[in-house]
Amino acid sequence: MGDSPVDILAGRAAGAWTVAATYGYGSPASLWEAKPHAAIARFADLPAVLADLESHGPG
Repeated sequence: MGDSPVDILAGRAAGAWTVAATYGYGSPASLWEAKPHAAIARFADLPAVLADLESHGPG
């Protein structure tokens, strides 16, 4: 999970699911360019997004 494209790219390079935090420092457009697996607008949404990603198998 991260709020910058660098965070998302690092996670993808490590083979992890990535979640963009659109409420942080990075712009939502730049985060989507990094191709996160999902995005959240508030931290409280993270558990549901992680459960959904886990149901799809490894990233």
